[in-house]
Amino acid sequence: MNLSVAEIRDPDLLAALHAACFDTGWDQAAFRELLTMPGTTAVVALIDSHPVGLMLTRLVLDEAEILTIGTRTDSRRKGAATAMLALEKQRLPDGGTLYLEVSAGNEAAQCFYRTQGFRLTGHRKAYYRDGSDALIMGWQAGT
Repeated sequence: MNLSVAEIRDPDLLAALHAACFDTGWDQAAFRELLTMPGTTAVVALIDSHPVGLMLTRLVLDEAEILTIGTRTDSRRKGAATAMLALEKQRLPDGGTLYLEVSAGNEAAQCFYRTQGFRLTGHRKAYYRDGSDALIMGWQAGT
């Protein structure tokens, strides 16, 4: 297995990957709009040149937010999400914070983020379309 991460600005590829990672994927128009926002970066994880995961982040000064991160179900547990997070962590200045939201019911993702150094920082009630809550987790550079 050869894993690499590449920055990309292709809304069609990002939408197709998102649909392969989540039950309700974002469409090309959503990615086109997000990619026009200042500080927004999209990366794709590749295994043997095949796209297997994506991450979209937005950086403002010393705070970054993961807007979405996912790995295709057939490619999970191969290091794609870890590699994408490592890339984003390297971009932050010392003292900078990386935030994300995760479903309160997604214990596997919460466990993964904790192993990556993220800590619970907040809670958003009824955040998702289905009415479920989101947990806000953060990671601070230089700690």
